[in-house]
Amino acid sequence: MPEKSGLDALVEIREVDPSARVVMASSTGTKKNLMTAIDAGAFDFIQKPFEQDIIHTLLRRTLKGELE
Repeated sequence: MPEKSGLDALVEIREVDPSARVVMASSTGTKKNLMTAIDAGAFDFIQKPFEQDIIHTLLRRTLKGELE
């Protein structure tokens, strides 16, 4: 996202709707990035590239509010 980072967007989303379930996707899926996203309120985090079945499972869990 050229205008802002994904983490900036996450913070803004959580300010508007603290109950929003935000799933972050990153090509630099370091442990630090994961922890930063979770600490900022991300529901889950997935590293790119990902398989279609993985994203389907993640989206189903997210919609149900289930964490692993």
